[in-house]
Amino acid sequence: MMGEKLQFDLKSNVDHSELDFDFYINRARNDSKLIDEIKRLREAKEELRKFEREIDTHLPKRQKLKEFREFSKNLIENEEGFIRGSASSSRT
Repeated sequence: MMGEKLQFDLKSNVDHSELDFDFYINRARNDSKLIDEIKRLREAKEELRKFEREIDTHLPKRQKLKEFREFSKNLIENEEGFIRGSASSSRT
């Protein structure tokens, strides 16, 4: 009786999926793809963190942007040749 229970326990602990060669190979391929995707995800996260640390170096300085905005506004509003709707801006 004890031998039968031990034999049953051993049989129930066998992973039958590992006995199927095709299933085992497909699972190994899927695991490999998963590992590659996780690696790419980690690299992308690191690139994002690096970009976030350096984002200020990629943006124009606020003072320069403010000066350009004022220059553009003055050019559009004050220069006679660049006023919207004037005769010089319409086609003839």
